[in-house]
Amino acid sequence: MQSSLAHSPTNLQNDPASAKTSGLEFLVGESDLIIFGEVIDIQYRNSQPTREQPQGLPHTFVTYKIRETLRGRTPGETITLRVPGGADGSGGIYMETTAPIFARNQADILFLTGDAVTGCPLVNCVDGRFRVVDNRVFNGWGIPVVEATERLRIGGKPRFDLNVIELPRPSFELLLKQPETQRIIQQESQRTGQSIAELQRRYETEAPAAYRVGYGFQAAVAAGDNFDSPEAAPIETFGPPLSLSAFFEAVRQWNNRVQPPQSSIPSADPNKPFNVADPRLEEVRAVTVPDQITEEEKNDVQAREGEGQIRDLSPNLRDLSPQPISPELRPDLRRINP
Repeated sequence: MQSSLAHSPTNLQNDPASAKTSGLEFLVGESDLIIFGEVIDIQYRNSQPTREQPQGLPHTFVTYKIRETLRGRTPGETITLRVPGGADGSGGIYMETTAPIFARNQADILFLTGDAVTGCPLVNCVDGRFRVVDNRVFNGWGIPVVEATERLRIGGKPRFDLNVIELPRPSFELLLKQPETQRIIQQESQRTGQSIAELQRRYETEAPAAYRVGYGFQAAVAAGDNFDSPEAAPIETFGPPLSLSAFFEAVRQWNNRVQPPQSSIPSADPNKPFNVADPRLEEVRAVTVPDQITEEEKNDVQAREGEGQIRDLSPNLRDLSPQPISPELRPDLRRINP
């Protein structure tokens, strides 16, 4: 099954005013490690529960096989990163609009930082990921990178097909808890004469272990729109995407001009429990933990003490809830039931 999520792209940062925080010099200077690699494994885990997030927050553990290192030192031939968002373990997907999504066999250039106060190991999160297809470079949303000098010039025909997330197959028991799929399973049982247990064996044997969900920028088209009118002349034209070698050369040039990396990037362990503080805008101060405290409250305190001051890079994270939320009320947070 494939589903799609409508999404509006973030600022493409082509204007000169944003060059200091979107240009290649900034990305390289903020990076402790820059690699070119391929996604070889994806796992999803929830953080430890807190008072406001009793089920924890979903995170993606994505493992890359490193093909080339452009800056810093790698922890080995592979590296695993922990990125906010992903499958929640109960049939839902929780997305954060500044965080990338992943599928196996994707090739990326990653600008990684050891000062991940926001919980994302990429510089400016999705801005620190560049997609590579047919030796051409695209930004994190699949839009061509056509220039990498004082600023990154991004534009041209996007590759929506790159914006997919790979999700694990839901368990049969979970499907039986959902009214719609439960009805389909019962209908199939009546049609074939097979018992629910027999259908479960078929499902676990024949259904793929993972499936992909598209995550594109396409806006819904209203019925009756007139497409016969002539197209407007483009305001700006763009050349082809930069070649991989040209982008590498630009990265190396900036790497020689900026300060050396300040931190190392460790590989994340998906089997190790981790704490994520409930996002807030207040400055964290020393907290005296009372004798009587719940495990969830303790997890929240530990996460806050470990993260220091939390910067608000996305208002969408303020009230993340692991419960189903209507897309009309929360356009940046989607839930998909496969």
